[in-house]
Amino acid sequence: TGARVSVLACDVADRAAMTEVFAGIPADLPLRTVVHAAGVGSTLTPVESLTLDQLHDELRVKASGALLLDELTAGLELDAFVLFSSGAASWGGSGQGGYAAGNACLDSLAEYRRSQGRTATSIAWGTWAEVGMAAGSVEGNEYLQRLGVSAMAPELAITALQRVLEDDETTVTVSDMDWGKFVPAFTLARPSNLFALLPEAAPAPETAEHDAEGTEFAARMAAMLPEQRRGHLSTLVREHTAAVLGHGSGNDIDPTLAFREAGFDSLTAVELRNRLQKITGLALPATLVFDYPSPSKLIDHLTEQLGINEPAGGLGSTGLLALKERLQAFAANPAVRDQLEVILRQVLEVVNGSSAAQCDDIEAASDDELFSMVDHDSGWTSDSLSTSDHE
Repeated sequence: TGARVSVLACDVADRAAMTEVFAGIPADLPLRTVVHAAGVGSTLTPVESLTLDQLHDELRVKASGALLLDELTAGLELDAFVLFSSGAASWGGSGQGGYAAGNACLDSLAEYRRSQGRTATSIAWGTWAEVGMAAGSVEGNEYLQRLGVSAMAPELAITALQRVLEDDETTVTVSDMDWGKFVPAFTLARPSNLFALLPEAAPAPETAEHDAEGTEFAARMAAMLPEQRRGHLSTLVREHTAAVLGHGSGNDIDPTLAFREAGFDSLTAVELRNRLQKITGLALPATLVFDYPSPSKLIDHLTEQLGINEPAGGLGSTGLLALKERLQAFAANPAVRDQLEVILRQVLEVVNGSSAAQCDDIEAASDDELFSMVDHDSGWTSDSLSTSDHE
């Protein structure tokens, strides 16, 4: 006695191959249960960039394979017809339009079979540890962990599967979620009531963390000279922006480049907000980087919120600080650093040789006029350094 196991390699969406598999099932051991767990991984692609070939590949195994199994078992009395769907079909996944659609098809198929009086259960899984498509991607697992989708131990997932089948569910989602991380990122771009019935998913109130770190930051800022405060805040924002984007240094961050263009999404936006909120002690909205869409604009906002605006006309005046941040962005490029140093020395000679009236003109100049001085008065003619190339 004991179990008899046959292992066959087969394309589940290939009609001829699957028909042959079904024909080979012994008459004395009739088919009682089907588990459709096949799937293919793919590169994250925005919906507007999906090609028909990509969409076909993503739908073929999941959706076409499930529909073929449904057809081939139409006349059979099954104990279970189990479809492995994905959380991407339950709440959507950035860059997973095709994959989400394929898994949503499984959920719909389960509902359809039930309406016909046939058994079916579709389980939208979160991430499994050790096994499954996500197990082979360290980067993907790290991203999901940061998003709040934790990897489940296989033993726990199998226990959940048994309970779902015993409860005779039609569609269900099984995932280990950190709602405190997931919900803020999920609802950042638009409000959603998808998780409104889950008490544990209720968003926490938007309050600042007035902890020791925030108090220390306030004291440190208060002890600085007025002209030092914005520079410190600029370094802080750029360093933490670099950290959430995976860059090595804040010098890699152009303060004038929009956060979206730099690669920010809802997850990294919330991460940066959380970092700055914890450090500064300010109550900051989850939409912070979209309300103030570049590091420079965010620095302006934080400067105002912290009450550390510099005296008008001093070194901390808006025009000069904007120029300073812009030049720091140029300095991050090794290819132009030496040339930038020569040009800055030329500008310094101009400033040192200027009359008092000329110095007043520089202090009173607008942002555009300051950049024009650098571009024209000091001989900044290199194409690689033109401000238009760095907008």
